[in-house]
Amino acid sequence: MRIDGKMAQARLPHALTMAGLTPLMLTGMLAAAQARYIDCPSISGNTGDKVVVGDLVVAPGTDPNAARIARTRLKNAMWQRLSDLAASEGSKIQVTECAPGHQPEKAEFQAPVVQGIFASGVVLEVWAVTTAQDAQINYALVPLFPPIGQGQNPDGFYELVYSIGPQTGLDKVFGDSLELRAFTMLGAGLRALDEAKAPNAQIGYGKAYSVLCRAYDLLTSAELNPGGDGLPTTEWRALKSLALSSANAAAAKAVAPQGVTLSNCAVPAPTPVMETSP
Repeated sequence: MRIDGKMAQARLPHALTMAGLTPLMLTGMLAAAQARYIDCPSISGNTGDKVVVGDLVVAPGTDPNAARIARTRLKNAMWQRLSDLAASEGSKIQVTECAPGHQPEKAEFQAPVVQGIFASGVVLEVWAVTTAQDAQINYALVPLFPPIGQGQNPDGFYELVYSIGPQTGLDKVFGDSLELRAFTMLGAGLRALDEAKAPNAQIGYGKAYSVLCRAYDLLTSAELNPGGDGLPTTEWRALKSLALSSANAAAAKAVAPQGVTLSNCAVPAPTPVMETSP
């Protein structure tokens, strides 16, 4: 079984349709899934930005042994890429697991849920369903959902299909992981900007500016070289516009060292930032 472009919005329920489940059965399953958001106790009680890795499941019809191996390899790949991201960006990004059963629908990200997990530092949630040929990676950019974000443009809930070629495996599916890196940094930048606005903020506007500029660069690269089937041009444009406008808002508030001007992120080589006051 293959997850083709038309299944990019399908995820597991549509895959189960192929396994012979009736629409009525699927309706009941979706209703049950949307009725609750599976909580992750591991995200509370510590500080820093967090990426939550949810369930990584294999679509029905896959050989059991192959499924077990595929799931393990995909899980290892995701954790490795996220760990590399945290190290390379010099950011306090934490990766935490929330499984089994954590494969939320967009409808589950209601205001109380979004407020709670955002307050705990969650900037991105990732989960997946795989076959032998494809891996559909699902991303939820938490700061874009109401009441934190506007929740309309950009959308913030993405389902991207990554092909698994004959010479590669699930551990190679991310490659440079541009989408994963871009979404993580955008979420971290938006959270940094939100924190900078708070009284007695621990994070200054300069930090938010730096992270958001980095997110803008990564979004630009991801649009040009998507690892999966990519996003519509309008969505990439909306994401970059959000990163840019947020970075400019942070730059307007930041206190840069004497003689240093914070440039527009769209200008090559934005000035790295430095000491700032909240």
